[in-house]
Amino acid sequence: LSESEKTWNVSFELPGLEAKDINVQVVGQQLVVSGERKWEEEKKNKEFHRVESQFGSFQRSVALPENVRLDPDSIVATYKRGILEVSLPKIEPTPAAKITVKAG
Repeated sequence: LSESEKTWNVSFELPGLEAKDINVQVVGQQLVVSGERKWEEEKKNKEFHRVESQFGSFQRSVALPENVRLDPDSIVATYKRGILEVSLPKIEPTPAAKITVKAG
């Protein structure tokens, strides 16, 4: 989770997936990323003795700061070279307003 002047940015490393296999949702004040990494059954006379990749369903939730605009149309998610980048715009702070006190 990183911050710029106008956005909050969340990065996820998801190597070996395609964009269609990734789900991004905002649930309450949480960003939820889920998906499934599938085992590619490719035998071709190979007998695996060791595999160091995880396969199956996954889900990761990230608590979002209070000043995030949660409108789905304003959130941008891009997936490139195994990295999912989600950019969430910040809410513009409401300027302070002076209230005039009336007598009597």
